[in-house]
Amino acid sequence: MSGSYDIYNYLESYFDDNVYYNNPMMYLKNLDDDYHLPRLQHADSIVIVTGQGAFEAPDRSREFSDLLNSKGIPHRLDALGNLVQRPVHRLGLPVIGIGSAVENIADAMRIDCELESVGPFGA
Repeated sequence: MSGSYDIYNYLESYFDDNVYYNNPMMYLKNLDDDYHLPRLQHADSIVIVTGQGAFEAPDRSREFSDLLNSKGIPHRLDALGNLVQRPVHRLGLPVIGIGSAVENIADAMRIDCELESVGPFGA
């Protein structure tokens, strides 16, 4: 997952429950229950992938990663470098999981054993 995790600034000060529950930076910051938080704290496949090019905002992904850390939610943050030098609406990189979660984005592109699943980012 990559993107902007705080949508409030895009909504011209509009706020309701839909904004709150679809805004991870707000919702997770206040999440402190006995049902949802423990499930997230036992997650095994949260991966945040971000680029660092001129039209990307890796600080948003780092802020989200910091929030996940503060809540004890395991995840992986991968900063890919300057892949995008122009604005794009959707980056269609393939994600390939071979028997388990992808540990390194470079491994996601390698096919050298039995293929388990394939899907594009943002699908």
